[in-house]
Amino acid sequence: MLHDYHHILRITAHATDRELARRVRALGLKPGQPKVLEFLAECGPSSPKAIADGCVFDKSTITTLIKGMERDGYIEREASPDDGRSVVVSLTESGKEKAEEVMAICREIDGRALSGLSEEERQSLCSCLLRAMENLEVEK
Repeated sequence: MLHDYHHILRITAHATDRELARRVRALGLKPGQPKVLEFLAECGPSSPKAIADGCVFDKSTITTLIKGMERDGYIEREASPDDGRSVVVSLTESGKEKAEEVMAICREIDGRALSGLSEEERQSLCSCLLRAMENLEVEK
């Protein structure tokens, strides 16, 4: 049992999440905000639906997060240039700074977790995990 895929994955994810939560709390961020900041920094201005899908959040969670993050000054919402009924969410300067801090923390945690692995082993691990994720994706 201790060497089963699901067990190892859960323990690793829990340890990573715990360390990330501890570190981003020190930045004054609330749960969920780091994911949104990182998503927007990597993908650029996006619809709330795209953010929810990319961060694996449901609609009510992303709505609450966006409102709070706008109030905190990390993001701004504007009417979509393609569809005036939709909005596009983007990072403010403050949000970009926080996103950089979050991504630096993530790089440090990744580095610690993967220390002692060669570059080839790191790439192989990520490739295998991506394949496992794809195998488990459910048709929408």
